[in-house]
Parts: sequence; structure tokens; C-alpha cells
Amino acid sequence: MQDVNDNPENLLQYAGYFTRSAGDRFILLIDEVQYADNPSNLLKFLYDEYHTNLKIIATGSSSFYIDKNFGDSLIGRKRLIESSTLNFREFLQFTKNEDLLPELDRLSGIKKYKSVQRTKILSLLGNYLQFGGYPEVVLADSEQEKRIILENIATDVVKKDLIDSGMTDDLKYFQLMRFIAGQIGEQLNVNSLSRQLKLPYRKAENMIYVARKSFMIATLPPFFRNFRKEITKMEKVFILDPGLRNFLINDFRPITDRQDKGSVLENYFFRILWERHNSLNLHYWRTADKYEVDFIVEESRSRGMAYEVKWNGEAPLKQGQIVFTEEYPDFPITKVCWDHPGDGAVDILRFHG
Repeated sequence: MQDVNDNPENLLQYAGYFTRSAGDRFILLIDEVQYADNPSNLLKFLYDEYHTNLKIIATGSSSFYIDKNFGDSLIGRKRLIESSTLNFREFLQFTKNEDLLPELDRLSGIKKYKSVQRTKILSLLGNYLQFGGYPEVVLADSEQEKRIILENIATDVVKKDLIDSGMTDDLKYFQLMRFIAGQIGEQLNVNSLSRQLKLPYRKAENMIYVARKSFMIATLPPFFRNFRKEITKMEKVFILDPGLRNFLINDFRPITDRQDKGSVLENYFFRILWERHNSLNLHYWRTADKYEVDFIVEESRSRGMAYEVKWNGEAPLKQGQIVFTEEYPDFPITKVCWDHPGDGAVDILRFHG
């Protein structure tokens, strides 16, 4: 690494760039680029000097490092892509069930299509919601091995991210993550969290920041137009990988056997929306009277979509959703469910196209 820090061209030398045929395009992959002394200047130099026939793909394990180590010198030279653990479609490919992908496409694209493979796909989705989408976990043969790998991942990520963020209290960080794991889909009250964990407010905020930048959690801001009646500040919190969440709460039971299955499904549907939409357009809605709608997707300030997640599609919409529809008729509500789709409730599998 020191050779690269001393002279960025040494990296091209090691990669064989200078021995390629003249005119050939060259792709350079740099893993964990944040560990260079000055990653911004390294990439800027390589781009400015060689961009006509050099494509650079640089990876880092969390956006925390990007905020910390990358300056403005790459403006106009970079495209930032955030990547999380495997989604369900990728999970099917990794588990050699890619033959089911066209069936998912048909479910998503044909409104009244009824799949004879629905039971099989739901079973696989249940497995995904048990152990999540870390590639090493997905490829492990036994449940015991999957749990061990998840424990190692959680421990390694926590230690690395805390060290790089300047924090040292990994025990409190684990306690914070376990607290959040037990509150998915709920409002994140930092005051309450800091009191329960006996943490200074600012330290709790910093730990939440690190968890978010490490793609362990994501937060959802409120949707509001009426400052007096609607919640305007407090965010809801979700964990992006279901296997990590199950490790944190030590509960790997199948989703159908769990009391929190509604929360698990809501957390999963958030992940679907998080991948598909700009995070600035994702919200939830709640009033001071505690009327609530799970998810709002803004297409513009005056139009969009709303989603209410129910385990059982036969469950009626609550008064809060009726109030929302009256207040925002141009944000029609779709009810998303696992069990008993139809009659106004949309199968969760129809959101995987």
C-alpha cells in the first residue's frame, strides 16, 4: 500500500496496465479504497491521467469511510452506487432457483396472474427472511453454519466501523443495535434510547449515524403537510438485512411461526422500496392522534402512492388509513400482504419484478 501512496502509477504497474495492447480498454478494480492515505487524490490522479482508456471501480465497505476520507476533488468524475446484501431475486440466483425469476416477473407484470409456484416461492422467501442476504450466509449448507457466519459478520462489522469512527464502546453499540432490532418499523426516539442504554444523547446519535453509514440500518422520515396535526421530525427505523436482525434478537424461527411476523414483513417491504426509490421520496405518515400509514412514496409534492403492510390480506384498513385517503386522495393506498391476497390486498410477491 505504501508504494501506491507514494506513487499512484505503481498501482497500474502491479495491475498490468502498461503491458496491455495499445488502445485496449482497461478496467481497474480497487477494493477497500478508503485505506489509501488519500483516496480522493489517488482516484483523481488516475482518472485525470488515464480516463480515456481506463475505467476504475473502487469499493468501500461503508459510506462512513466515504464521508470521512473523500473530498470534493472527485466532483464530476465519480458515480456513487450504494450496494446492500443480496435482495430476494439475487438470493434465488445464488441458491440455483433462477428458474423462478420469470415467474416473479409474471406475478409483477400480469395483474390477475395466479402462480402454481406461489407456495414454493413463499417458502424460499421465508428462508431469505430467516437468514438474510449476506452471500456467505446464503451459500452455507446448514442453519448452524449460517448462524455462526452471521455472528462473525456482526462482530467484524461492529469492530471495524467503531474503530474507524473513533468509538471504542462495542458493548454499548451492540446493545443499541439489539434495541433497534426489537423496534423495527417503530419511531426512533433517541432520547428514550439514550436513557434506556445510559448513553449520552450525542453518543447515541453518533452510534446511529455509524450504523446507518454501515448499511446496517436505514431510517424513514415522516410525510407531512400540516405542521400542527402531523408528525414532522421523528423517523422510523429499519434493519436492512433480515438475517442480521434475527441474529441481534436471537430469533431464527420461520416467519410464519413468529408473533412479530407483521413487523418482519413491514421491514422487508421497506427494503424493497428502499432499493427502488430515491430515499428522499420515501416516508411514513402519522398524526398527533396516532393515525398512521406505513409507507408513502412521493412522485411529486401533490401525487404519489401509499402502502399499508398487513400479514393477512383480509384485515380491513384502519381508521387512520381512511383519514389519510380523505386528506390525500392523490396518494391511493395499496394494501400489501403475505396471506390471503385479493379483494384489494396485493401479494407481496408482486413487488419483485
